[in-house]
Amino acid sequence: LDGQSAMNGIPNKIFKQTWGIYIDDNTQGIDIVNNTVANMPSSGIFLHNSYDITIKGNTLYNNAHQLRFSYDNTTPIRNVTVRKNIFYANTSTQLTFSFSSIADDMKLFGSSDSNIFSRPMDTTIGYIRTNEKFINLEQWKDFSNQDIHSILSTKMAGNLREIEEQIIFSLLNKDTINKKRVQYLVASKPKSNIKLYNYKFLYY
Repeated sequence: LDGQSAMNGIPNKIFKQTWGIYIDDNTQGIDIVNNTVANMPSSGIFLHNSYDITIKGNTLYNNAHQLRFSYDNTTPIRNVTVRKNIFYANTSTQLTFSFSSIADDMKLFGSSDSNIFSRPMDTTIGYIRTNEKFINLEQWKDFSNQDIHSILSTKMAGNLREIEEQIIFSLLNKDTINKKRVQYLVASKPKSNIKLYNYKFLYY
């Protein structure tokens, strides 16, 4: 939470190099499960030339990129599973995801489904750097054949706790995901006088 950068220690004084969870070159066999990552000037979760990774049940909020994949030299990103996460971009300069690759292989990263994407200012959710293209959720589904059961929310506002409450009660009241039953568990994480809630979704 609230990542800070020691700007005096780096040559680039503009780009703040702080990530929530950074999986670097040739890393494999990692499960990133049930985390809350918020207020990072770079990415909430960053996969860099890594493979065999599971990203599940995480809440990523108010990071420059909620989720970022980058393949730029050694090992291509493969066998990554992304499921049941909340990706919330809080400002017009933030994205729910950003994918970049030196090869035309973005469709080969793995699988992604049953996620919640939110970017209240418009329907753009991500950026595919190989194609230099910003895309919305439907375009991403058409391009990748992923996230078939994922949903987009564009009307939420507030702090992290309020936003997550809106998400879960919207799902319960409207039965959004394929009219299937949604259950949830709540775990509180105190920070000063604010509680950040991480919802673990169980879809049926």
